[in-house]
Amino acid sequence: PFFDGINYSFWKTRMTIFLQSRDYQFISDMFTRFTTIINSHKNLGKSYPNHELVRKILRCLPKSWTPKVMAIEEAKDLSTLPLEQLLGSLMTHETTMKNHE
Repeated sequence: PFFDGINYSFWKTRMTIFLQSRDYQFISDMFTRFTTIINSHKNLGKSYPNHELVRKILRCLPKSWTPKVMAIEEAKDLSTLPLEQLLGSLMTHETTMKNHE
């Protein structure tokens, strides 16, 4: 079924579970999927302010990213953090994690 604006809480939960269940190789892949979902919502009349998008991305990261999420939440003002800056920070962290494997 497609999101049609009805039963928003059901679809919000499904989107979160889907994003968390994916084993992303690259943050850019996750961001691409996230953008596709958000654009679909926009087409159906549901839009989100930037700070909500930032929080949604941080919430859907895997548990192994919890320390990075906490560091971003403590160091940055999420209400003004641009989505692109968040993406850059996450990609940098991902590269660092891969180099330490």
